[in-house]
Amino acid sequence: MTKYVSILVLLVIVSSMYPAYAAQLNVAIAKNSKDIEPTFQFTRILTIQYDKDSTLAKLVGDEQKKISFDINSENANILVDLINSQLEEKSFVKINDISGKYTATITPREESVGIEYNIVLYPIMNNHFIENYATLDSQWRGFLITDEIPIETKYGSYDINSPKSVLREMMPKSIEFLSGSDAMNILEMPLIDASGISELSLSKWESMFDPTALMSEKDEYGFSGTVITNYSMGICTIFRGICEDKIFQEDFIINGESYHIQSIESQDDATIVIERYAKVGHLGELEIFTIHDNAPSISDNTQVSVSMGMTKILHPIYCLLVW
Repeated sequence: MTKYVSILVLLVIVSSMYPAYAAQLNVAIAKNSKDIEPTFQFTRILTIQYDKDSTLAKLVGDEQKKISFDINSENANILVDLINSQLEEKSFVKINDISGKYTATITPREESVGIEYNIVLYPIMNNHFIENYATLDSQWRGFLITDEIPIETKYGSYDINSPKSVLREMMPKSIEFLSGSDAMNILEMPLIDASGISELSLSKWESMFDPTALMSEKDEYGFSGTVITNYSMGICTIFRGICEDKIFQEDFIINGESYHIQSIESQDDATIVIERYAKVGHLGELEIFTIHDNAPSISDNTQVSVSMGMTKILHPIYCLLVW
């Protein structure tokens, strides 16, 4: 028992070393629910390095600038349409409403400027159960939007999918200076990209079930008090390997001055909590969850099965199943 506790404590410590993710999904799916309300969060940090006497340094200045506004169904119909267009190709699920928040912060330093992006989306989705409440669609969990997503804001029409939008709004001379350089390869990479969450097969996700049905989870998720199953990806453990950042970078020269731009994102992360027992299955080419009132049989290739009590900070009483 001491050995298992030490291992799980190590897992938590290693996992907590990487708190920010490129795309992060969290959702709880109650039994017989008509809608689900997942949270998608997109985070990216850009850095442009330059000489302190360079042209870009002078254009950027030394004042921090920030843009922040709400996303809702009144100004984001195009976002709903673009995501639904993607989902139609692979899923039964459809978004019927959305809200969220966009924030971008520009922080100048002596020899660089940093830009941090954070987009949080709260779509309301339905049709997640297929024909009955025992088959749960999973194909909605990831998507990539490559088109512009113009949102009407107090700044006017603002493309939330483009990293260069904040520069165009807050530092127009800077983006004009950078246009045509290799920096645009980074500044035009779409921000709304959760494709990594759907590209990783559910068979490679971690799976845990909690037979205790804690009251706190009933209140938070609207569950009825039955067993819950937790599927997660992006965990940085000694078993799965340490998380690796996604780094894109370019060196470029403008008017004889050397610059370097870098984009850093941690790997994608997702947690799907499902009321009752859930196991991965397939419906044709669709990857699904099959839902059971009783514990499903465990395949012969099960690697680990552990049950123990821990504090709520580390996880309540969980049975860890790697299917």
